[in-house]
Amino acid sequence: MFALDFPETSYAEWIQQLEKDLKGKPWSDLQWQLGEGILVDPFYHSDNFSPQRPPLVDQRNTNTWEIGEYIDGSDSTLANRAILDALEGGAEAIEISLTQPLDSKGLAILLQGVQLEFIAVHFVEAYAQKQALEILQLFKHFVLEQGFDPAKISGSVALDSTQHESTVTLIRWVNQELPLFKVCCINGRDFQQGAASTASELVAIIQAGANLLDQL
Repeated sequence: MFALDFPETSYAEWIQQLEKDLKGKPWSDLQWQLGEGILVDPFYHSDNFSPQRPPLVDQRNTNTWEIGEYIDGSDSTLANRAILDALEGGAEAIEISLTQPLDSKGLAILLQGVQLEFIAVHFVEAYAQKQALEILQLFKHFVLEQGFDPAKISGSVALDSTQHESTVTLIRWVNQELPLFKVCCINGRDFQQGAASTASELVAIIQAGANLLDQL
């Protein structure tokens, strides 16, 4: 793991560089429409951002984002190499897409050499019969085998919202066994293909969150 320090660059300097790279074309040519009358700039800068209200940080001290990378977990050996490469490149979180349930051997191969206390591990079950609790139980067992403290391990695995009876059980288990893990997750990418527009995609995401709260 390493960090890179970059010099501060103002909004005006970015615009100047853009126009230089575009060789006379206006930088506004890089703007695009989302389809609902929303014009998106090619980049955003703190110089021209004035928040109207403070960010919602809940119980956190900051509202920082993690630098993450998506990992194809269909082959544990290849996925392990991809994870280690991502971490070497500065990733702070990994999202592992699983195409089938993991067993203890596959999990050990997948996370071999990964210092779990320094990154967040997010599991995505890309198959019909999701087994969030089983994955977390395997994961906790692996964490203890490797000598890590489960109370310091962070990440997430989305529960199956159709299995209402298991929702509270899973939440209670996580609170006791892996307190920094989140299970009430809504993944926006699950709604991208079926959405007719960005607005309808946001509606579907918010509705899924509301349905989850109703279950709880």
